[in-house]
Amino acid sequence: MDLPCNGCTWRCLTIPPIFPIMLPATTIFSTPGEGSWLTTCKRLSHVGSALRRRISSTRFSEIGLTFRSQIGYCPEVDTLVDDLTGREMLMFFGQLRGLRGYDLQNKVNELVQSMGPTNCADELAQFYSGGNKRKLSVAIALVGSPPAILLDEPTARVGPESRRQIWRVLTRVRKRTGASILLATHSTEETEALCNRLAILVNGCFYRLGSVEQLKSKHGQGYALTIKISNENQNNAEAVYALKHHMENSLKNATLTDDYQGKLQYHVVNPSITIGHLFQFLSDAKAQFELEDYSIAAISQEQIFHACSRASTFSNGQICY
Repeated sequence: MDLPCNGCTWRCLTIPPIFPIMLPATTIFSTPGEGSWLTTCKRLSHVGSALRRRISSTRFSEIGLTFRSQIGYCPEVDTLVDDLTGREMLMFFGQLRGLRGYDLQNKVNELVQSMGPTNCADELAQFYSGGNKRKLSVAIALVGSPPAILLDEPTARVGPESRRQIWRVLTRVRKRTGASILLATHSTEETEALCNRLAILVNGCFYRLGSVEQLKSKHGQGYALTIKISNENQNNAEAVYALKHHMENSLKNATLTDDYQGKLQYHVVNPSITIGHLFQFLSDAKAQFELEDYSIAAISQEQIFHACSRASTFSNGQICY
């Protein structure tokens, strides 16, 4: 269902009664985190049973073709028919989505050209490389220009060149068709390249929801400090405790975000602290606690994701903006 709002059109994807999402018609919406997008949805709202309830009042034979024509899906694991060529599979799914005749041929040829390489389009899928199988799975989800496209790790197991090729195709599809694309990925580079909005999931529930810029503005302020404890002191509990106590009491608004294999990571949010002050502080700490090394960096998107994924308490899965 399309809803007008503030001069733009929003597409409402609703799986009653638990899991409503409103997305702009030109949104690429990402859910980075552990597990596939569909697995998370099942944990969150029992999608399968909800869909069955939605269609129970109508004969499936009456809505089956219409339903298929509205959704494109690329699973995390390629599920291709080995005895069909890539072109034949695209023709098959194009027909399921209502394409016929010249329009079908034209759309399939366009996808073959944009995804490439064209010389393997008429080879059996069983002989495809891993990267070409992945590109074919994405092309199957896109053929027929469905208004809702679900992509589960679309660039997993592909090389850098193929990854960027898929990104270009997805960006072009979004601009041309106005499709809503829901994307599950572990790649922060991919979310920055493609996504209008991000959802960060913790324990199967939405923890943060917003644009990349909003999340960076709200959670990416300050600096990330990484401290490498010397090999001699890594197993010295008293020395490690003394260092942590010093950081906690001497550096205001410093939060320990990670402690792993002799590395301590802190997030410092204090507008009054300059980067020069931080370098001087860590230089003194290195001499006092015999640290092996230290570094200071701006907060990255990946660090924001990891920090949110470690969050354990928030109000009943309520979405935070």
